[in-house]
Amino acid sequence: ATDEHNDVYGVDNGFVPSPNGWGSGIFGDPHLLTFDQLSFDCQAAGEFVTLTSLQDPTFQIQERFSSADSDSCAQASVSTGIAFKDTNKPTIQMSTPKTGQTALNTIVAGGILCPIDFYVDGVASTLGSILSSNILVDKDGPRVLLAHTDTLLKVEVTVEHSDTFGCHFLVQLAIPETFRPGETILGLLGTPNGDAEDDWRAPNGDIIAAPMSEEERIFGTAYEYCVDNWCISNSAASLFSYGGSETFENIYKCDTPYSNDIELAVADPSEELANICGTDLFCLVDGICGDLSDAAMALDSEATIIAIQESIDFTPSPTTTSAPTLVPTVPNPWYADGETGTTSCLNDGNQPEYMNSDPNWWLYLTCEDCCQERSNWALQE
Repeated sequence: ATDEHNDVYGVDNGFVPSPNGWGSGIFGDPHLLTFDQLSFDCQAAGEFVTLTSLQDPTFQIQERFSSADSDSCAQASVSTGIAFKDTNKPTIQMSTPKTGQTALNTIVAGGILCPIDFYVDGVASTLGSILSSNILVDKDGPRVLLAHTDTLLKVEVTVEHSDTFGCHFLVQLAIPETFRPGETILGLLGTPNGDAEDDWRAPNGDIIAAPMSEEERIFGTAYEYCVDNWCISNSAASLFSYGGSETFENIYKCDTPYSNDIELAVADPSEELANICGTDLFCLVDGICGDLSDAAMALDSEATIIAIQESIDFTPSPTTTSAPTLVPTVPNPWYADGETGTTSCLNDGNQPEYMNSDPNWWLYLTCEDCCQERSNWALQE
């Protein structure tokens, strides 16, 4: 993005939650930062419910954690897939296969061509900028935005690669303050209400006291919380499709007893790793289960998610219909048009209402900004 665009929209990595809303993220050997900024790990392999509604479980976001080929950590895993659905919308899945090369798509990450599967209602598809049935899919380099344009749910998947973890995902998820009002949102990413103390919950909504100790939220206690409450144990409950030799059964390992080899190694890191990580446990875990580059990547991902969380205004929205203050102060801002098939950036004042309601992501000051940010759109004179 251009500097001018960054100055207006407030971040430099392209992922912008609604001004009044909630942001969360999952990265590395799965490290989680909930909407309410509770940090913990889920070092397990299987498919997990990251977000759902207690009152309406037809809304669901699931994430796949696949075992990593680590010589140092028996239970190391990384995010390799996300699938989500909502009422009257198709199920969308993006994943990178760990077995077999069946993908229709590829994305370059760390100089490596990563295979990417993209499914719409179980049908293998090609990635592209599409807008239909209130679903937006927009690819920009290693990042792919998946969004519901009516509810303003946004999922950004950044494809990453390392020698130990292979191709895997950094996932950021944002919802507006008004998302599913009156319902209890829960799952691995917690309950977005400004109170981190109720982020650990059972599927029935009962609050589980999260440990005060960061070590307990990284190791055994966190492992048991993840697998006992949010691991999907029945293939019929999974939203995922499978290609090649992948199956639900060869991904599921939530019945594996916890191994403490990671925490023993974290207690005695190498001098080089300690110099990179300091006391940051996310960094130490990834540096031990992977290598020094994985440790550095963990620090970068953690900082990115925290910066976005801290940029969000948690003040309740005023009861007014006025537009957010970050709307570009030009009569007709530029927007990327995908509904007519013209694949162009326009400033005709006919942008859809969902763009006006969330201008931080959708609207641009100039045509050049629009086309550069949406790199696959044609520059119109």
